[in-house]
Amino acid sequence: MSPKTTFIDGGELFNNFHDFNRIMNGRDGSEVSWTWPGEIGTGSMYMIKLKTGLVLGIGDYRLIENIAVSFSYNFPAIVFSYALSGVMNYAVNHGDSKKNIKGYQPGHSIITYLPQWSGVAVPPAGIPVSCVGIYIDPLLCRSLMAGEHDRVPAGMRDIINGDNEQFYYQVSTTPPATNMVIQQILDCPYQGSLKRLYLESKVLELITHSLAHLAPFLNVSPKKPSLLPHEVERVQYAGKLVESNLQNPPKLLDLAKTVGMSHPKLNICFRELYGTTIFGYLRQTRLGRAKSLFDTGRMNVTEVAYEVGYSSLSHFARAFRKQHGISPGSYLCRVKSKW
Repeated sequence: MSPKTTFIDGGELFNNFHDFNRIMNGRDGSEVSWTWPGEIGTGSMYMIKLKTGLVLGIGDYRLIENIAVSFSYNFPAIVFSYALSGVMNYAVNHGDSKKNIKGYQPGHSIITYLPQWSGVAVPPAGIPVSCVGIYIDPLLCRSLMAGEHDRVPAGMRDIINGDNEQFYYQVSTTPPATNMVIQQILDCPYQGSLKRLYLESKVLELITHSLAHLAPFLNVSPKKPSLLPHEVERVQYAGKLVESNLQNPPKLLDLAKTVGMSHPKLNICFRELYGTTIFGYLRQTRLGRAKSLFDTGRMNVTEVAYEVGYSSLSHFARAFRKQHGISPGSYLCRVKSKW
């Protein structure tokens, strides 16, 4: 039997925390912070206006019960979403229909735009959530790009050129350089005006990393042909086989034979479907699983490293820091501090 979910009015719960008009119309440096009620969870959410048309939001909390929070944003913004831990699901209203969006997922970044935001957010219960959201006015984004709109995805390009009535959603893996900047934002060492200047510089750096990460895929011509249905099934099966045995993953030749493809063909199709090599997928899966195990708070660094297939603690620590921007020991300490 699934656990009971409590539905909450977000505007009432947060005391207008999500009123973007209030934040956007405030002075530069305006801040809002909010702490979860003890009966629901621990930790807080924070928002700061860095400059006209640019707002940063940070979530760092852990819920003890399942909730669904209604929300409504009056300010149409392009949203860059990043997560270090936790998964956030949204059901958003788009015209006469609803769209289900996985808004935060460790190891991925998301760029989203809706003319009007309203719907229901479902944060996870029982695991820490650490996330960053950047909300930027399309006009400001247009100004920052200084006419080089070919450096952004086509759908987003239309939005910053004035087409503000369409839906946009783009997911990509989060490169290590991006994770480092996210960690620097969470660990901001300054206060007052220096804090705003520091965070503004890091937010612009984060946007730069995200767009640069997408840039190689923007103007590919001719476009790669889509995979055939049976190829998608075989590649997905290969991915599941890799995920199911992280301690002793199948060798490439054995994997190709099992799914019924030549290993060169499997490599090509795998990269097209997942955007990375089989080895890259294995590494990302191991490190993502490691973070999930740390989130439970029941295993130490050595146990987690072994569980996800690393026999060398130094190799594990180096890979974890490169992927997530923090050492596994420090991340585990952060998790336990939220218990």
